[in-house]
Amino acid sequence: MTLVVAPIVEGHAEVECIPTLLSRVWQFLRATEPIHFVVPTLGKRDKLIHPKFPDLANKIAEACKKLSQRLMQIKSPTLGMVLILLDAEKDCSKELGPRLLEAARKARSDTDIACVIAEKMFENWIVAGASTLAGINGLPDPLPPRDQFEERSGVAWLEKQL
Repeated sequence: MTLVVAPIVEGHAEVECIPTLLSRVWQFLRATEPIHFVVPTLGKRDKLIHPKFPDLANKIAEACKKLSQRLMQIKSPTLGMVLILLDAEKDCSKELGPRLLEAARKARSDTDIACVIAEKMFENWIVAGASTLAGINGLPDPLPPRDQFEERSGVAWLEKQL
């Protein structure tokens, strides 16, 4: 069965790299079913997480529309889902994630929805898996190790490598 993912993200970096990142995870899991992505829906984090703003529901509706259109294009049996992917920043991820997921499911109870809250900035996720990208797009091979991964943003390290 083909899986189609409609991501909702907060930054342009995520828009660019989330399909590649999730495809690599999919391959790592040795999934034999195909995975497809719709163009990620971009939202402002502070508005997406604010309980009094309708931004989360609006972005879910936008992602569901893209998902529905893509599902109709695929002839084989498919499963579609919306994936909310945000940074925790200063919020507690174990509180923010379930709250957003509950709000999202209330907005669209007819859709499979998952919510992932990155404890550190999303860029750190890329850096954590950077060893698999050694030698690609001008990255050094091998990549030098990074110190104090949990304490600092990975943006400066990644920029230095590029």
